[in-house]
Amino acid sequence: MIDIAEQCSREALEIDEKEREESNPKIPHRLMNLSIVLIMKEKLEEASSNLCRASQLLVDKHDVTRIRVMFLQYVLLCLLKQDSDEFLQNLKVFLRGSPLNVYSDIVIKWDVQYFLVYLYQKLSIDTCKLLEALIKVINDPAKIEILDNFPQKSQT
Repeated sequence: MIDIAEQCSREALEIDEKEREESNPKIPHRLMNLSIVLIMKEKLEEASSNLCRASQLLVDKHDVTRIRVMFLQYVLLCLLKQDSDEFLQNLKVFLRGSPLNVYSDIVIKWDVQYFLVYLYQKLSIDTCKLLEALIKVINDPAKIEILDNFPQKSQT
């Protein structure tokens, strides 16, 4: 099933790259979706590369896709057991900023429960609870206060 998801994500990205300008918000969104699949297939280097590209395409944006890309970059840091504290603080600052714009035709509610189930097998319970809270805030910025329940330092 995950192989089919990877193939479909790659094909969707390829179509968008051929038919749209690189500045189109759908391109980083497709890169983000492919990166989730790649993380679940433990192709972390390729996922990181795709997320870096998506992040570069979104550098001047304050939108839903950018915060999701940042979330996935944070997940990668946790999976790779790299220092993620500064990145987590930047993510929280971004979430506390002005309301996130929505570009293109993406779904507002980010339903990634399947991804969290996968992460619970790879990361500590405390880290996964933080990730769940981050997703709740990404989906509903009015819940930003729940992030205050987590320590300033990440717990990978």
